[in-house]
Amino acid sequence: MRNAVAHWELDEKMSDENEIVIYNPVTLERLKLDNKLMEEFKEHEKLLLKIFGWEQTLGEKYGIKIKK
Repeated sequence: MRNAVAHWELDEKMSDENEIVIYNPVTLERLKLDNKLMEEFKEHEKLLLKIFGWEQTLGEKYGIKIKK
């Protein structure tokens, strides 16, 4: 998802304040960035930060402290 957000194009006609639509200009694949998808992304990011021992980043971004 990170690469898609960084490199794909915004579809202004299909986007609104509740749902942003981006597309790959080569394949025309579309991705809808809505609250549900963003919450899933955040949960995956939290898990990965915890697994890889990035407690400082986890705390800075989400206010989560890991007990050692």
